[in-house]
Amino acid sequence: MKIIHVTHAPELYGIGTFLLSLIRAQKEIKMDLGPSVAFHSSKGNIQRFAELGVPLYSLNCGSARDPRIFFRFYRICVNYDVVDFHTHSPWAVLAALLAKKRTIFTFHGALGLRKIWLDSIVKLFYRRIIHQYCDLITFASKSSFERYISAIGGKLDTKKIRIFPYGRSIETVKATKSKKDMKQALKLNGYFVVGTAVRIDQEKKLDRLIKTLALLASEKKLKLVIAGNGDRQYESYLRNLAAKLNVDNLVDFLGYREDIFDIVNSYDLFVLPSRDEPFGLALLEAMALGVPCVVFKDGGGAVDILGDSGFIVSDSVELAKLILKVKKNDAILNNVSAVGKERAAKFDIKFTAQRFDSIYKELINK
Repeated sequence: MKIIHVTHAPELYGIGTFLLSLIRAQKEIKMDLGPSVAFHSSKGNIQRFAELGVPLYSLNCGSARDPRIFFRFYRICVNYDVVDFHTHSPWAVLAALLAKKRTIFTFHGALGLRKIWLDSIVKLFYRRIIHQYCDLITFASKSSFERYISAIGGKLDTKKIRIFPYGRSIETVKATKSKKDMKQALKLNGYFVVGTAVRIDQEKKLDRLIKTLALLASEKKLKLVIAGNGDRQYESYLRNLAAKLNVDNLVDFLGYREDIFDIVNSYDLFVLPSRDEPFGLALLEAMALGVPCVVFKDGGGAVDILGDSGFIVSDSVELAKLILKVKKNDAILNNVSAVGKERAAKFDIKFTAQRFDSIYKELINK
């Protein structure tokens, strides 16, 4: 049984991180893996996959909707038994179906919808092609499944649905610098640091953090740190909002960072402000590092991951009150840190790899 994974552009964050972890775990249980395929990717990402002994092939197509993908991917997928999609490319899906391969659509939260007229065609593709012809569709949480159905509509055969947490290679989540040294490098010595590490996007609801900061503007030695890049227009909105609320001097936008574990490890409190998060990989990594974590009640899958090992708030007012409560209470933070780290181990990627292995075998034996 030969497996091939398909993605769009495997960044160090998100799907790229998940795939690297999954492939590493799959190799440990002796699965027969083919290459991973990306529509476009940097040399650095290609190297990361090559180091695992599972090369990443780039189709050199900037868009998942580029029709050249059909021909380029068809020539590759004919040599494999199961195609596991981590993307919504119509051309790659059609190529695999024409090659009569067993197909899985692993939903990570992105649907390729852009709030334009073309969205109706994309939704139709999901309903008429993916729903009917893909063998299975997996979701990282019940919230992720509900979000998918809400956005796409239509009916999905319950026999094709699999819901389980996707996980992460917990042992690889390590900081290389001490919290003290990293705070010094970021010029945050003496500050209580509230931070996050996400793709900058409207769905991540980062404005919640700016509004929380405005409620704490008079509090001394407090900083908000946002690590990550993405939607420049939304980032501009966040910067303008911070300036409007007179807290722009209290928030640092770090952009993309290779040393993200060191960054997160420097936080005193990690907050994932997202609404309807499909899973929450950044949250799991913060928990694994032992950083006390906070999510919002409408955080979807992130609420399931955190469980009772952290804090759950309903809005910016509650978050502000929580920060004031824990800011000078190391005992509370230390307890949450230990419990969160213990819970993170339950989401190790080895369990995810075993689940996918059983799914692949199920498809082959149909």
